[in-house]
Amino acid sequence: MSKMPTSSKTASPQANARDSGGEWASFDRLSDADVVAAANTDRDNPPATDQQSKRMRRVARVKQIRWQLELSQEEFAERLRISLDQLKSWERGDGKPDAAAQALVDKIAATAMAPNDQGVGTPHSEPMTYHVYEDADGGWRWRLVAANGKVLAVSGESYAQKSDCLDAISLVQHSAFAQLA
Repeated sequence: MSKMPTSSKTASPQANARDSGGEWASFDRLSDADVVAAANTDRDNPPATDQQSKRMRRVARVKQIRWQLELSQEEFAERLRISLDQLKSWERGDGKPDAAAQALVDKIAATAMAPNDQGVGTPHSEPMTYHVYEDADGGWRWRLVAANGKVLAVSGESYAQKSDCLDAISLVQHSAFAQLA
């Protein structure tokens, strides 16, 4: 048997992504229009066509919450004290929880997703982080970065004051269970 370790620890992906410098600096200089134009030319992830968009179905809110809590269907059904078949039915969109069941779902989600010391409600061991930065025009912007260093979201506008940018982040954090329009 080898005495070599079978695992190793590396620096965080966020540190590696930020240390590369050039890539982030290039991104910071892009206007919102440039970001949209670049997204539209991405061969690996092109925008959905109208036909594809029409075929897409919204994910049921119950399923979104279960995913955010990182629970299996069995675990979530047990917490709700309902049958697995009932939960599967809700997740398929065949029905919706009644008012009492929806209140219980919301309570479980609110309790499990209560903000931690950093004000972020997440069950993940490696939470996403918000990066606040000053853009080339002197405005303040934010980006949401996953634990793997990938940018998940960016602010759609520039804010004159850093405090306004931080307020916008707070609004996004507290809208985790906002309804899809």
